[in-house]
Amino acid sequence: DSAGSGSIRRARKVASGNWALDENPIVSGVDHPSGLAVGPNGTLWWSEDFTASLKRLNTPWASSVVEEVISSFGENLNPDTDDDPIALSFAPTSFNGTLGTAGMLVVADRGCDGNAYNALYVVDPTTTNGLTSYTNFLAGPDTYTLGTSELNAIAPLAASGEIVCLNQDATLHAVDGSGAVRSIFPTTLYADPYLTYLPTGIAVDPITSRIWVADDALDEVWSVDPTTGTPTPDTKELTFPL
Repeated sequence: DSAGSGSIRRARKVASGNWALDENPIVSGVDHPSGLAVGPNGTLWWSEDFTASLKRLNTPWASSVVEEVISSFGENLNPDTDDDPIALSFAPTSFNGTLGTAGMLVVADRGCDGNAYNALYVVDPTTTNGLTSYTNFLAGPDTYTLGTSELNAIAPLAASGEIVCLNQDATLHAVDGSGAVRSIFPTTLYADPYLTYLPTGIAVDPITSRIWVADDALDEVWSVDPTTGTPTPDTKELTFPL
């Protein structure tokens, strides 16, 4: 619930294609939550865009208290510096390198140190609380490595051991555990330069490994081939009429 007094709630499956939201939130009073991930042990991790922080709630949720793991990202040399940890994801089991390893938490910052740069951080889930000026980068911070527009979402790409990033200009970048970045270009989805688009969500099909992209302007969900070279065409998976 992306609001100043937001909450995190659990949805339960009622029937095929039908889910119901729990009336009582797991966490309330959350300031503009922007990303959410559930750890292997059930710990809830979330980022807050406005407060530029990373928080967690250990299990069991009802008897645990909210912990602030990172209170500010980047160099934080200027008191007016604004960071935007917009999304987070756990790295897949095949994610290993010189900078990150399997099971680490990856956090996407679409405005590192004053909204100038995109960046990815890696966070050890066992880390202590109260960290500031966090600079354990996986990629960036700069204006070109992760695209020239803002990051909107990330997801684990298990087949290749990478984290895939979605930019607001509809470009995709996959990053491995050593920080190596490769570009993935949709072949059909955004081929029309006059098309109005707003890619906002991303997920990876666990069977085919195709990347699913949700576009808020098109009201459509497309899948994209994650391989380089000559990828297969994009596929329109879902469409939502007005």
